[in-house]
Amino acid sequence: MGSKTLQPSSNLELALDELEGMAEHGVKFVPIQPSPAMIQAGARTGGINEALVAKIYRAMLEVDTLEDLDVPPDLRAN
Repeated sequence: MGSKTLQPSSNLELALDELEGMAEHGVKFVPIQPSPAMIQAGARTGGINEALVAKIYRAMLEVDTLEDLDVPPDLRAN
C-alpha cells in the first residue's frame, strides 16, 4: 500500500480561512462548559466560589452579541 497525502476539501479550507480571520479580529473559541482549571482560575482571580464562576461563564456565552451597547466603555473587555 502506498501512502497518500490527504488534501482538505475546498469547503474545509474556506471554513478554516474564516476561522483564522475571526481569530485575527480578536474572537476566541471556547468550550461550552468551562474546564475545572478555568473555573479554579476564575475563582482565584475574582475571589468568588467556583459555582458562581461557572454561572458567570455560562451567562457570558449566552449573550447574543459581541458588542453590548449597555456596557459602559470602561467595563468592556479589551
